[in-house]
Amino acid sequence: MSRSSFHAVDPVTGEVTWTHPAPTKDTAHLISSTKDRFGYITGGRIHEYELSSATDTLAIREVWKSRHFRGSNAIPVYRNGYYFGYRGNFLTCIDAKTGDRVWQSRPPGKGALTLLGDVLLVWDITGRLNVIAASPNGYRELGSLTKGDGRRKHLAPRLLRRNGLRQKSLRGSSDFDPSGRQSARFTTHSRPGAARHENCRS
Repeated sequence: MSRSSFHAVDPVTGEVTWTHPAPTKDTAHLISSTKDRFGYITGGRIHEYELSSATDTLAIREVWKSRHFRGSNAIPVYRNGYYFGYRGNFLTCIDAKTGDRVWQSRPPGKGALTLLGDVLLVWDITGRLNVIAASPNGYRELGSLTKGDGRRKHLAPRLLRRNGLRQKSLRGSSDFDPSGRQSARFTTHSRPGAARHENCRS
């Protein structure tokens, strides 16, 4: 993707096989939903595109567009036919097939969103980690944990292998590893010192 176009590139030769104009020149993100569809996120709007190879030439078309994700810098995520993201301070779920809103929730409030397996991890501006089911069946919090000194700050988690996350700070780092649908655990590595474990509220 360039500033103004989508490009398909042959992974073997590196040749551009087709180009399609983007709906805007603003900063954007691409989210792969299925093998032949993807979401284009920009300026508070999400565009769903579909690739078709019914003829010898690969075609691309816009399926729907929606402004359900606006008023937030959080990048939406995709899971099992649904997008999850923010509309302002409201966590929102929309159907990837139609673009219709399925649900929205005021809790857990504004935050940074990450997908880990079947759960959404939301770090809010107070440093609280919220573990939420990535499901179209309404908002359901599985657990939460507050770390740090309680000052308002944004956290930037980094993905680890084997479905884990590590959050780094000046005080050390914290590992997050979901252990079932109703619980989670943090491990805080101090500098220096032994690891400390805390259980999430469920």
